[in-house]
Amino acid sequence: MPPLRPAGRVLAGAALLLWTRPVAGSPGPWGRLAPGVTPPVPDASPGRAPTPTRRPIAEALRVIPGATCLSAETLAEHVPAWLGRDEIEAGVTIEVRGDPFIANAAAITVLTPAGLIERAFDDGPPGCSDLHAVLGLAIAMAIDASVLTTLGYEVVDTPPPRPQTPAVDNERPPLQARRKPPEVIPRLARLRALAALRGGLWVGMVPGLAGGGQMQAELGWRPWFELRVGVLGGYGQRRPLGSGTVEFGLVAGRLDGCFGVQRRRVRPRLCVGGAAGASQALTRGLTASQALVSPWVSVAAALELRIVTTQVFAVDVILDGVVPFFRPSVSVREPGDPSMITDSVNSAPIGAVLAIGGAFTIR
Repeated sequence: MPPLRPAGRVLAGAALLLWTRPVAGSPGPWGRLAPGVTPPVPDASPGRAPTPTRRPIAEALRVIPGATCLSAETLAEHVPAWLGRDEIEAGVTIEVRGDPFIANAAAITVLTPAGLIERAFDDGPPGCSDLHAVLGLAIAMAIDASVLTTLGYEVVDTPPPRPQTPAVDNERPPLQARRKPPEVIPRLARLRALAALRGGLWVGMVPGLAGGGQMQAELGWRPWFELRVGVLGGYGQRRPLGSGTVEFGLVAGRLDGCFGVQRRRVRPRLCVGGAAGASQALTRGLTASQALVSPWVSVAAALELRIVTTQVFAVDVILDGVVPFFRPSVSVREPGDPSMITDSVNSAPIGAVLAIGGAFTIR
């Protein structure tokens, strides 16, 4: 069994436990006996082996890490260290659920014979080891409140309410002075804001191969959805055209809706949207060098994989498909017969982008 934390971390963990808030709807700081919840009764039927009344803590513990570094194996070492024993009652179950986006936020749910206990930690310690220690202490306190006495705190039971005699009409306080029940404030959705920068290889966005990049801003208020707006730009390789050459460039704005799920530190997404801008063709070596500008509008769909590396930075890998409505093209006509096209350069009907970049969490 690993030794307890130093005194400084113990006091910091205890202070954090006292200041964190319970999950909305949880009665009291550590829960109460839920209606209909009764302790398990061992099976003592004749000829049948008695039902075990205790089991290892590791068997009762379930961890869903989300975006955190939480581990069931590590928590299974911390809880016995605080609790002072390796086993708990067979009717106790423990679930720890990490926030899908915040690396130091989690919630614990402990079902004991005495009732259901829920606790949320919106801003836990940033260090992985300290986060395990604090959550391990919270679980141990939920199972046995006397753990607080080992930290120097006095546990005082709330006295039962005194019986009140009914007041007569002339003794009742005015209606406006009576205490109103506290309002339950609903928990608002957590707003997320990110900035992303990507660069990669373009195929078919302009004639031939091109290199380009994107700058984007994302805003999310649901765990499965982000709204994204950005700008993209790229420049293609020089291509022969008649007796000269031509080069293509592209600049456009883009708007997408992205749908994804969080799996530990990986977030696969599907982004669907559209882009609009302008394409430029610069000719050289012909009768006169000129820049031809044409509109460019397209629909796009992207498969993206976001890999979270730290609390504020993630790596993005993107495969993007683009279908333009207006395709950049340039042609050279016969000087004596304008209806005769001698050479031309056209874009492909479908474009693709393979890019990699980084995303930075703003809030």
